[in-house]
Amino acid sequence: MTTTRTPLADPTQHQASLVVALVPAAGRGLRMGGSIPKQFLSLGGEPLIVQSLRTLQAASVVDQIILAVPSADIDYCEKEIISRHRFTKVTKVVAGGAERQDSVRHALAQVPSDTEIVIIHDAVRPFMTPGMIAEVVAAARKD
Repeated sequence: MTTTRTPLADPTQHQASLVVALVPAAGRGLRMGGSIPKQFLSLGGEPLIVQSLRTLQAASVVDQIILAVPSADIDYCEKEIISRHRFTKVTKVVAGGAERQDSVRHALAQVPSDTEIVIIHDAVRPFMTPGMIAEVVAAARKD
């Protein structure tokens, strides 16, 4: 998990400071050689993307989630992943890019201006915990 800290617009004014999680999930998994992208592979009966989103949803320090997926999979993700699993913190699903950094850039462009901290977590890394996320955000908040 990587973090990016964005400055508040005016530090003298009290604003609600958001923590937004960006989830790049636009990879095709070519190195694995399979026909199904890694983020949609099942582990323990659920797609990896669902497991990662569930942990981010459960993390009390995360206010919003922006998901970057292949453009052809946006509708599928909105209906079969976000709606079906009631991921209420997912505020946007955007088209990812050719490379991970492109997907992050596309998602980052959608971050609200009152965001204090942006965390980035790959959808295919499901073994994080809400506690780990809280530790990362707490470390980012330290001066």
